Amino acid sequence: MSNLSNGQLNALSITERVTSCFSLVGIFFIFATFTLSPYFNKAINRQIFYASIANLCVNIASLISEDGIKAGPTSALCHFQAFVVQMFLGVDALWSCSMAFNVYLIFFHNYTVEQLRVLDWKYLLGCYGASFLPAFIYLFIETHARGKIYGPAVIWCWITVEWDPLRMATLYAIVWIAIILAFTVYCMAGRTVWRKRQELPGFLNPLNEDPFRNMVTTCTEIKVESRPRRTSSPYSVHAPDAIRGVPAPGLDDYYGPYTVEVEAGEREHESERRPSMPGNLSRIRSLTRTAALNEMNAEAWLYARTSFLFFLALLITW
Repeated sequence: MSNLSNGQLNALSITERVTSCFSLVGIFFIFATFTLSPYFNKAINRQIFYASIANLCVNIASLISEDGIKAGPTSALCHFQAFVVQMFLGVDALWSCSMAFNVYLIFFHNYTVEQLRVLDWKYLLGCYGASFLPAFIYLFIETHARGKIYGPAVIWCWITVEWDPLRMATLYAIVWIAIILAFTVYCMAGRTVWRKRQELPGFLNPLNEDPFRNMVTTCTEIKVESRPRRTSSPYSVHAPDAIRGVPAPGLDDYYGPYTVEVEAGEREHESERRPSMPGNLSRIRSLTRTAALNEMNAEAWLYARTSFLFFLALLITW
């Protein structure tokens, strides 16, 4: 089965379980932020949330570790672990490919975030459906020469060595095809960003450009001056002159005059009062005001950048 000693297998099992615990902490953090805060209910966060469900299942299989093998190749625990590994291990790559397809729609078909939301159920069905079919079918395949497809596989139960070509055909090949497709889309998008680099000076920078950089604010000052009111009334019940048609004293004789002055002027520019950033950091963050007002909305640009970072993380993993 394996050329590894019991000590080496034990070390791998411990390492697998410890790293799975760290991964579970990150996954639960994603679940908490997405479900508890409405600010995270965005297109890219939803897809990362859906992909995290697969990561959760894979980490459960990792925590089972060698216990599936010890339970026996025909045990329910071994088959459960093998099914989970086959179904969820490559789903991350499929979600990365779907994110890249959304980037393609944003860059070349001017899709908005609202239009991308409609596609979520299709991605859910495609990503999880494509991995469910072979994982489920493998539960029932068995031959006299090679036995069952699912069984011991070094550190956990998965596709056995006798059925090793199926690992390449139904997992590794699909994962790398998805990665290549995503990489192609990001290269196409990168060319677009390069052509529009004057409009998007900070697209690849992880910090935000000042959103008020191109705005002009004004300051309005209002001054009101008044004098205290006199105690005597401008009209008297004993006013024979007013009855005889003689004009009564005007209000100005009894109330002090007041003046109102309104001044408006350009306010000091915000960027002049803030410390300037060194070097290229003064032109940071992808979402400039120009980009937001031009072909694509700001949230769509954020989607493109975040999905590319997710792809880089996946590429490093695989």
